[in-house]
Amino acid sequence: KESVKKLKKLHKLLAITTGAPKWIAKIETNLIPKNDFFKITSITSTRYKAKPHPESLIGCLKYCRIKAQDAVYIGNSGEDGLYAKAANVDFIYLERREHSFSGKSLTTINTLRELF
Repeated sequence: KESVKKLKKLHKLLAITTGAPKWIAKIETNLIPKNDFFKITSITSTRYKAKPHPESLIGCLKYCRIKAQDAVYIGNSGEDGLYAKAANVDFIYLERREHSFSGKSLTTINTLRELF
C-alpha cells in the first residue's frame, strides 16, 4: 500500500492487468483502495486472450490513453515478461520465488518498495 501511495503522489496512472481468475483478483485488489487504480482487468473473465498474448495489455493502454513507450509492466513470471515484450512495454521482474524466470527485464526487484 505504501508503494501505491508513493506512485499516486508522483501522479502515476496505475492499472492492473492480471491472469488471475476474477474472484482471486477481487480478493487481491480489495487490499488496495479502488480509487488508487484507473483500470483493473482480469483476463480470465473478459473477452481478452490469455497471457502472453498482449491483447489485454494493449487494451489497458488504450483505455488509459498511454503509449507503450510511456508504460512499464511489473510481473512475477517469464510469461509476464513475454506479455510486456509482445505489447512493446518495458518490463520489471518482481521476484517472489513463485515462478522460474529466465527472460529479460529492465531490473529485478523483490518488493514494490524498491521502485523508490
